[in-house]
Amino acid sequence: MPGIVEFPSLVQNAIKRFGHLFANEPERVHFGECLTGLLVASRKTVTSINAEFAMTTDRSCLNRWITQVGWDPERLNGARLAWHQKATSTRYSRQGVIAIDNVLIDHDGKCIEDVGWFWDHADKKNKIAHDYLIANYVCTSGTQTFHPDGKQHLGLGDCQLRSGEGQTRHMYPVILAHSLLVAELRQGCARESARNVAATIGEACRSSLREVLSKTIAWAIDRATNHNWDHERITAILALS
Repeated sequence: MPGIVEFPSLVQNAIKRFGHLFANEPERVHFGECLTGLLVASRKTVTSINAEFAMTTDRSCLNRWITQVGWDPERLNGARLAWHQKATSTRYSRQGVIAIDNVLIDHDGKCIEDVGWFWDHADKKNKIAHDYLIANYVCTSGTQTFHPDGKQHLGLGDCQLRSGEGQTRHMYPVILAHSLLVAELRQGCARESARNVAATIGEACRSSLREVLSKTIAWAIDRATNHNWDHERITAILALS
């Protein structure tokens, strides 16, 4: 959906909660753009995420934020885990276990660092992929579906950054986006813009998409009625012309 003018509320709250981990406001904006793109973009590549926004910087800026800027992905992940301890539904439990999941993250490009040909037992074919060992904390009172949800809805396999470090740094915002959605679903929270409480990760992502679309429509109406912008100017800003 091109023409995003405002982050969804889930991302705005994440920036308030984790924004202190980034050095300045531009970094926090890129953090918000990355999370928003993972939630609502049709494809989760840097180019596609950048194209979703009406007013943003060149895509190279988002690329550099992911691959070169000095924010610490381990520190972000540590803050995510600490945040989970504040809620009874997500904090560590005596019934919890660490499940080691051997995951293939398939890619289209052959020039991506550390990819290789692997046999996929699920699809019964060879594919170009990264072979990850993912440690999942699972409580016996419930189940976690990070791998299928991440691949289907959050772009776990969409990253086309060539460096291994870039691939890893892309992984942490995906994990965070999944955690934010899981926490929201467990709390039974629905945004004011959503008609029904979301029950799955996919529904929660579509709820965020409806929210940003509603905000874009409201922005366009405001520019037309209160700022005397004409149709051509609005569509040009929204990259719809």
